[in-house]
Amino acid sequence: MGTRSSLTEQLADWIDTLTWEALPAEVIERARLCLLDGLGCGIAGSTTPEGTAIRGAANDFDAGKACAFWGVSARGSTPSAALVNGTAMHALEFDDVNLTIGHPGLAVIPATLAIGEWCGASGRELLLAIVAGYEIGSRIAGALDFNAHSERGWHPVGTCGGFAAAAAAGRLLKLGRRELVSALGLGGTTAGGVHAYKVDGTMSKRFHAGHAAHDGLVAALAARRGFTGPAWILEAQWGGLLAMMSDRPVPERVVSGLGTTFAIMDTEFKLFPSCYGAHTATEAALTLRHAHGVQPNQVQAVTVRTNALTSKFCASTEGRTDLAAQMSIPYAVAAALAHGRASVTEYTDVVHQGPGLWDLERRVRVHVDSRFPERGSPSTVELTLSDGRVVTETVDEPRGSLARPASWPELTAKFRELAGLTLPASQVSGLQVLVTGPALLDDTAALWTLLQPR
Repeated sequence: MGTRSSLTEQLADWIDTLTWEALPAEVIERARLCLLDGLGCGIAGSTTPEGTAIRGAANDFDAGKACAFWGVSARGSTPSAALVNGTAMHALEFDDVNLTIGHPGLAVIPATLAIGEWCGASGRELLLAIVAGYEIGSRIAGALDFNAHSERGWHPVGTCGGFAAAAAAGRLLKLGRRELVSALGLGGTTAGGVHAYKVDGTMSKRFHAGHAAHDGLVAALAARRGFTGPAWILEAQWGGLLAMMSDRPVPERVVSGLGTTFAIMDTEFKLFPSCYGAHTATEAALTLRHAHGVQPNQVQAVTVRTNALTSKFCASTEGRTDLAAQMSIPYAVAAALAHGRASVTEYTDVVHQGPGLWDLERRVRVHVDSRFPERGSPSTVELTLSDGRVVTETVDEPRGSLARPASWPELTAKFRELAGLTLPASQVSGLQVLVTGPALLDDTAALWTLLQPR
């Protein structure tokens, strides 16, 4: 390849030279918010079937006890903590969103905290690593083009999360440029994760997150020991991920503007525990229910209009599982109309939610509307009621998006609700104060204690 630098080498240069002083205040604040939101999701997800199963698997293959499994009184090795906490963080489908990689925090935050606990990192180092991980994962996912990549059946968290976790872990391990190149190359060579779970609503989607966090972390540890990875992992003519995983790759997105903007500022936060593509329809259904006093037995038919990718991605599945419900616009709309809310309760143990809800879900039809833009997931919900009324509501951007950002009080309330599912109220309050306050920057000792019930 001559003397020119590969894209991976250019990314490694940026990670290597990133300093705390270079981060604008709003970037640091966003990193804290991502950390708080991610911890809430991971703590709450620790006792789900997915969290329990993956924790048992980790205990089967690894007896190390260096790091905390969030939300429960158990510990594991550093790689196992990344695997377990990453899987748990995705279990409720409540984690943060970026419209390039999908869910940037899933691989980054578990890998960062596992390495951080293992090596005694400061809060400044943790937040800096989170910023680096979000940046690298989002840039590589952006170069694959979210729609083109997803249309092929790839789940960007699984394919790009390993890069992100490797960047964060490599930063904490203070890897040099050569080792960072190898860490990114190794993190990328394990790329995987497909949307086949959509057929039957199985747990594999959660595993993509834990697997990426684990693989990126192990990649950084291996690079630290001299194990080499491919510098041309992205743009190699044969075997490069950009050409292999997208029909419309845009390689220049990997490094364009690097160091002048921060991808973490594009993070959006969920206020419903479901696929982000279903949020506009959920919000529209809730608005109609409350504005018109709609009762479920009044609803004769429901039409949802959205763009092509959202319609494809959030169609109903045959599976009656929690994940199938979380990925379904028909279920989301039916649950919102039936209960007047969209909380964790409506998406937990869905097989027992009752025949009335399933009957209502069968009345929901999703159609593609070519007038909607391809990016995002705008939706119109139309209800035909038994008294002859037809009422409609359109939501272009969900609450929590960049266009309609969630407030700190909304997100801290979400954190307290989720973390409170498994931790005592005193610890939940302590975690919130620590993550959002000045004490975290210099001393993280309390963090590891507060992550587990006492």
